[in-house]
Formats: sequence, C-alpha cells, structure tokens
Amino acid sequence: MKKTLLFILLIFILLLAACGDSGADNADTPADGSKIQVFTTVYPITYFTERIGGDQVEVKSVYPAGANEHTFEPTQQDMIAIAEADVMFYIGLGLEGFIDSAKSTLEGEDVEFAALADSITDEQLDAALKHDGEESHEDEQEEHDEQSEEADHEGHDHGSTDPHIWMSPKLSQQLATSIKDSLIAEDPDNTEVYETNYAELIEELEQLDESFSQLQERVSKDTFFVSHAAFTYLAEP
Repeated sequence: MKKTLLFILLIFILLLAACGDSGADNADTPADGSKIQVFTTVYPITYFTERIGGDQVEVKSVYPAGANEHTFEPTQQDMIAIAEADVMFYIGLGLEGFIDSAKSTLEGEDVEFAALADSITDEQLDAALKHDGEESHEDEQEEHDEQSEEADHEGHDHGSTDPHIWMSPKLSQQLATSIKDSLIAEDPDNTEVYETNYAELIEELEQLDESFSQLQERVSKDTFFVSHAAFTYLAEP
C-alpha cells in the first residue's frame, strides 16, 4: 500500500513539474557554442533531451520557474535567446500557445521548431487510450470532448486530443525517438552516442510502462480526482 501511494505521489510530482516549474534556468543563460543549443517547453522534453544528448547538448527550458505552459508568453530576451539556438523542441497539439507567434516572429532565423507530437499517429494516440481493447473510438472521443469542455471552463481548452502525452510511457517513447532523430540530424558525427543514450532511456520507459500495467491489476478502485484535466493516458491504460 505504501509503495502504491508513493508511486501515485511521484506521478503528481512529474505533472506539476511539467505544468509549471521546469527547474531550469531562464532563457538568458549564456550558451556554450560547442554544443547543440536546445530550448524546450515542458520538463519531460527537457529531461529526455538531456538523457539522449548527454554532453553533446546544452538544454534549457524556455519556461521560467513557476510558469504555466497554457498562458506563458516569452519576453523579448527569451525570443533573442531562442533565435540563437539550433532547435526548439515542443509538444504541439495546441499545448504551447505561444509557439505560432514565436515561429512567425523568428521566421528566417536558423532555429528549427520541432513539434515532437507530429511523429505520433492518430492510431498510436488511440492505442494509448484503449482500455483492454474494449473501448471504442466513439467512446474515447466522447470522453475527450467531456474533458475538453472541463478544460475550457478552467481557461485552457486543448481540443479533442489530450496533449499531455508524456503521461503515457508508450507515447513518451515516441517523443524520445523524435528527439533522438532531430539530434542526429543536427549532429550526425555523434550518432552512436545518441543511439546508445536513447536505447537506455527507452528501456527505462518500457519498465515504467510495465509497472503501470502491474499497478492497474492491483488497484481495486478506478476513480480518482484531480485539479487538472491531464491524466487521460493514465486513466485509460
């Protein structure tokens, strides 16, 4: 029982870190030009990039401490720093509202904006939401619409797709793949480093996915209450 409570507490800590304080310095930190310069949004992307890139990357979240990804707007200083980076990793799916304006403002700059969710197909999103293969797409869509309505009341409508895809260990593997491929494209000379680090991260995410499945089998109640509509991929394992 204690292990279960600790595990659930860890999940909430990860969500809070992703939706607020990234734990990283703000965008005005000086960059080391010898490394791939990467900016990120939510903390899981920051962490995955650090794990895969290792010593070959300099990673910073554009979010300052306490920022909310739903309402965050970069300062002029942030925009200058992003423009000098090699790549900007973000989730997509409408999660980061400032991205479109940032891309428009920095059009013509060398920085690449990489929406990591673009590599995830609708079929993979559906598979991550299926419960023992019994739930139909119509049922899933109805639940998504209900969550979207709740989110709209909270002031940040995500649409019909829950963009908090890092909450699924399976979808997190897809995010890691996108990050790895982007780093290799930027720095093919260190492909072996990125592939090795990526393989280690994937193994850990697979173990986490297995632990989720085991936890599901032990839990006797299937209802929990949260303050933020971000747990779709845990509620429907």
